[in-house]
Amino acid sequence: MFENHQDELETLLEDKAFRRLYEKHQKLDEQIAEMERLHGLDHSQLTRLKMEKLNLRDQLTAMMAQLQPA
Repeated sequence: MFENHQDELETLLEDKAFRRLYEKHQKLDEQIAEMERLHGLDHSQLTRLKMEKLNLRDQLTAMMAQLQPA
């Protein structure tokens, strides 16, 4: 996530709230990837995790806009 913003990301990760959301997003990404590798997926749980990850991405994007210098 935010591969095109690596320089900015390092600075943004100094913000505790941003770091917390970013780490949660990364963990969800790992969980989703693991679930997708498994057979017999629980599609409702997978959908819930993807929606939660998308919500976190939206929050992170909004925080990036607020925390970046003008």
